Amino acid sequence: MDKLGLGLAAVSSVVATMSLWRTLKLGSEVQRLKQHDYETESKVREVTRRLTEAVEQLRILVAAVASGETLDADLIRSGRLYRELSVEEVRSLLSAPSRQEIVLVDVRTLKEFSHAHLPGALLLPVEELEQRYRAEIPRQGKQVVMYCSTGDRSRLACEFLSRQGYVNLSVMKGGLQQWRGPLEQEGPASLVQIESRKASRR
Repeated sequence: MDKLGLGLAAVSSVVATMSLWRTLKLGSEVQRLKQHDYETESKVREVTRRLTEAVEQLRILVAAVASGETLDADLIRSGRLYRELSVEEVRSLLSAPSRQEIVLVDVRTLKEFSHAHLPGALLLPVEELEQRYRAEIPRQGKQVVMYCSTGDRSRLACEFLSRQGYVNLSVMKGGLQQWRGPLEQEGPASLVQIESRKASRR
């Protein structure tokens, strides 16, 4: 009986060990499947987001064409609703006879603007864009060129305005860091005027 008992105990131990091993393996497999499902779900969400953005851009482009806007082929092929211009291209636009057809928008802060900005630029900080764009950014008849220090904030501004249906937008690649040309500075009196205009909008 003792030997039989020992044998049964040994068998039970082996069975228990095997069961534990299988349980751990199964648990590991379940975790792997969960991780795989999570990654798959994340990828599906990302693809859905991109498709939604693409459809939205297409919708805006079609609406612009339907309303009589003229869109160039490069704009459509790029998948963006705004153009990217080099500093040389912007300089040429600003020195051309058609300068009055260009609205130059500086989306940096007041402090940055007062230090140096492009001649004739409108100050419209990207943080204030949502509140001010309807009154200050023309939707038709003008080409709107936006710039900042590096190009990042002006791209964000163009993307926001694109979602509002604007198709007359351009961003200056590289921003003021790449600019080689005349700049203006604001004196104390001009800064007071800018601050007064900002206060009147509140």
